[in-house]
Amino acid sequence: SGGLAAVVRAVVGGVVFAPELFGLGGSYDTPELPELPADMKADAPTDKGTKEPTPKPKDEPDAPKLGPAPELTGSNVHALPFGQLRPAVQKYASSDEFDSGLLAFGYFRLAHTFGDEVAAQNLLVMAPKKFNLRGGDELVLSAQLGSMILDGKTSQAKKLGERALRGAMKNAALVEYVTGVAYQGTTPQKALKHLNRAVELDPGLVDASIARAELLFRKRGSEAEAEAALRTAVQAVPGPAIALRAAKILMENGRYGSIDRIDDPVISSAQAEQMAAVDRTPFFRLLIAKNIWAGNFDAAAASAKRWAELE
Repeated sequence: SGGLAAVVRAVVGGVVFAPELFGLGGSYDTPELPELPADMKADAPTDKGTKEPTPKPKDEPDAPKLGPAPELTGSNVHALPFGQLRPAVQKYASSDEFDSGLLAFGYFRLAHTFGDEVAAQNLLVMAPKKFNLRGGDELVLSAQLGSMILDGKTSQAKKLGERALRGAMKNAALVEYVTGVAYQGTTPQKALKHLNRAVELDPGLVDASIARAELLFRKRGSEAEAEAALRTAVQAVPGPAIALRAAKILMENGRYGSIDRIDDPVISSAQAEQMAAVDRTPFFRLLIAKNIWAGNFDAAAASAKRWAELE
C-alpha cells in the first residue's frame, strides 16, 4: 500500500543516509552523569579514589530508557552496550570506592564509541596528568591516551602510546587499541598495525575488531577481511548489541546481503526482549530495514508491530 511504501522509504532512507537519526551513529541524547567529586577535580589518584556521596542526577523527560546497571568490571567495560554501560558507569562513579583507571576507561568508551559528550568532559577532568610509562595500570594509561585524543592532542597520544608499547606495555591490548585510534584519522596503515596487534593480544576486544573493519572497508580489495573482522567481534561477544554495530557498518558500506553472514540468529526481534530501550530502538530500525532490503515485507511489518508493543 502507499502507507507501507512511505514507511519503507522513511526507514531505509533514514538508516542509509542519516544513521544518526536512527540511533545507529552520532551522539546519544543522554542524561547527565553524576558530578565528579571535588577531590578528583584536582590531581586524580592513579589507582584508587574516594568520594563524598553526590546527588542523583535529575530525571529528564526526554532521557533515554537505560537498562539495569550491571557491576562495572575490567572484563565487561569494553563489551557492554550503551544501555548497560552508561548506568554501570553511573553506579560505579557514585560508589564509595572505585578504581580510577576502570572508571576513566568507562568514560572513554562512552565518549569515543557512543559519542557521549558528558562522559568526555568527565574523562578530561579526571584523567591523571602524570604518565607512568615504565609500568602502572593498563586501564589508566589507555584512558589517559584516550583523554588526549578527545582533547585534540592526537600527536602527543601517538608518541606516548608508541613509547609505552616499546616498554612495559608491549603486550597491552588496550594500549595498542587506543594508540590505533589515535592514528585512525591520519595514518590508516599505522592504525591497522596497532589494531591488528590489539586483536591478536585480546580477540575479545570488540571495539578494536570493529575499528579494524571500518578501516578495511576503506581499503580497496579488503572487504572480505573487513567482514571477517566483524565476525570476530560478534563471536567474541554473542548477542544483539555487537551484531547491531557490525550490521550498521555493513549497511553504511552498502553490503546489506552480508548481514546474514555475520551472525543472523542474533539479528531477530526475539533478542530485543531483554534489551534496554535505548539499544532496542536502533535494533528494530535495523531489523526492519534488513527485512525490507530482502523483500520480506511481512517480517518487516511484524517487527514494526512488536517494536510498537514493547514501547
